[in-house]
Amino acid sequence: MQPSDAPGVFSNRFADATPPETGGPARDRCTCVGHSVETRPATVRFHTERQDTTAPGWLRLIDLVDEAAAEKRTVFKPFVEMTSAQRRQVITLPPALRN
Repeated sequence: MQPSDAPGVFSNRFADATPPETGGPARDRCTCVGHSVETRPATVRFHTERQDTTAPGWLRLIDLVDEAAAEKRTVFKPFVEMTSAQRRQVITLPPALRN
Protein backbone atom coordinates (compact mmCIF):
# COMPACT_ATOMS: atom_id res chain seq x y z
CA MET A 1 0.00 0.00 0.00
CA GLN A 2 1.33 3.39 -0.94
CA PRO A 3 1.22 6.22 1.63
CA SER A 4 -1.34 8.00 -0.54
CA ASP A 5 -3.53 4.86 -0.47
CA ALA A 6 -3.64 4.72 3.33
CA PRO A 7 -7.08 5.32 4.79
CA GLY A 8 -7.55 8.83 6.06
CA VAL A 9 -8.12 9.60 9.70
CA PHE A 10 -10.84 12.13 10.32
CA SER A 11 -11.36 13.97 13.55
CA ASN A 12 -14.64 13.54 15.37
CA ARG A 13 -16.13 17.03 15.14
CA PHE A 14 -18.94 16.03 17.49
CA ALA A 15 -16.90 14.33 20.23
CA ASP A 16 -17.67 17.10 22.70
CA ALA A 17 -21.42 17.01 22.03
CA THR A 18 -22.01 14.34 24.66
CA PRO A 19 -20.03 13.24 27.71
CA PRO A 20 -18.58 9.77 28.23
CA GLU A 21 -21.16 7.07 28.89
CA THR A 22 -22.79 7.34 32.28
CA GLY A 23 -24.49 3.97 32.38
CA GLY A 24 -26.99 2.60 29.91
CA PRO A 25 -27.11 3.20 26.18
CA ALA A 26 -26.64 6.73 24.89
CA ARG A 27 -29.82 6.46 22.83
CA ASP A 28 -32.63 4.09 21.96
CA ARG A 29 -32.24 2.30 18.66
CA CYS A 30 -35.08 2.98 16.28
CA THR A 31 -36.08 0.34 13.74
CA CYS A 32 -39.21 2.03 12.39
CA VAL A 33 -37.75 2.73 8.93
CA GLY A 34 -34.66 0.50 8.77
CA HIS A 35 -31.15 1.48 7.83
CA SER A 36 -30.75 -0.52 4.65
CA VAL A 37 -32.82 -2.48 2.16
CA GLU A 38 -32.24 -5.61 4.26
CA THR A 39 -33.50 -4.05 7.50
CA ARG A 40 -36.34 -1.98 6.04
CA PRO A 41 -39.72 -3.09 7.45
CA ALA A 42 -42.65 -3.84 5.16
CA THR A 43 -44.59 -0.90 6.61
CA VAL A 44 -43.29 2.32 8.12
CA ARG A 45 -44.45 3.19 11.62
CA PHE A 46 -44.28 6.72 12.95
CA HIS A 47 -43.39 7.37 16.55
CA THR A 48 -46.31 8.35 18.72
CA GLU A 49 -44.44 8.97 21.95
CA ARG A 50 -45.23 12.25 23.63
CA GLN A 51 -42.72 14.22 25.64
CA ASP A 52 -43.07 13.58 29.36
CA THR A 53 -42.59 17.10 30.68
CA THR A 54 -42.17 15.74 34.23
CA ALA A 55 -39.23 13.46 33.30
CA PRO A 56 -35.93 14.34 35.01
CA GLY A 57 -34.17 14.60 31.64
CA TRP A 58 -36.71 17.07 30.28
CA LEU A 59 -36.56 19.18 33.44
CA ARG A 60 -32.75 19.18 33.32
CA LEU A 61 -32.85 20.32 29.68
CA ILE A 62 -35.23 23.16 30.56
CA ASP A 63 -32.85 24.26 33.34
CA LEU A 64 -29.91 24.19 30.92
CA VAL A 65 -31.84 26.19 28.30
CA ASP A 66 -32.72 28.83 30.90
CA GLU A 67 -29.11 28.93 32.11
CA ALA A 68 -27.72 29.35 28.60
CA ALA A 69 -30.26 32.07 27.77
CA ALA A 70 -29.45 33.99 30.97
CA GLU A 71 -25.73 33.81 30.16
CA LYS A 72 -26.36 34.67 26.48
CA ARG A 73 -24.18 31.76 25.36
CA THR A 74 -23.27 31.53 21.70
CA VAL A 75 -22.58 27.78 21.97
CA PHE A 76 -25.15 25.45 23.53
CA LYS A 77 -24.37 21.76 24.05
CA PRO A 78 -26.80 20.61 26.74
CA PHE A 79 -26.22 16.88 26.33
CA VAL A 80 -22.68 17.31 27.67
CA GLU A 81 -24.21 18.19 31.03
CA MET A 82 -26.80 15.40 31.04
CA THR A 83 -26.51 11.72 31.87
CA SER A 84 -27.31 9.16 29.18
CA ALA A 85 -30.53 8.31 31.03
CA GLN A 86 -31.56 11.98 31.00
CA ARG A 87 -30.68 12.36 27.31
CA ARG A 88 -32.84 9.36 26.43
CA GLN A 89 -35.84 11.03 28.12
CA VAL A 90 -35.77 13.95 25.68
CA ILE A 91 -38.09 13.25 22.74
CA THR A 92 -38.77 16.78 21.50
CA LEU A 93 -36.96 20.03 21.94
CA PRO A 94 -38.48 22.69 24.18
CA PRO A 95 -40.45 25.48 22.49
CA ALA A 96 -37.92 28.01 23.85
CA LEU A 97 -35.37 26.68 21.32
CA ARG A 98 -37.47 27.71 18.33
CA ASN A 99 -36.15 31.26 18.34
